[in-house]
Amino acid sequence: MNIIHFPKIPFEAKNGILTIGIFDGVHQGHQKLIDKMNELSHTIDASKTVVTFANHPRTFINPDKKVELLSLLEEKIE
Repeated sequence: MNIIHFPKIPFEAKNGILTIGIFDGVHQGHQKLIDKMNELSHTIDASKTVVTFANHPRTFINPDKKVELLSLLEEKIE
């Protein structure tokens, strides 16, 4: 797995599958999405990329409101 920190995105999006989400908690729904992405990538011989955020996007939209997270970035990566 590659960990890429924005704004440096040194990959080519050719023949790839991308999913974007907060992935806080990485619950069963998240796991099913990632499993499906893995399955599809083997079927069509594509690379896989998961995009998540160190900070919840709401912290930028409404910085005065505290956002409680279930997972730290390190836990999501694990």
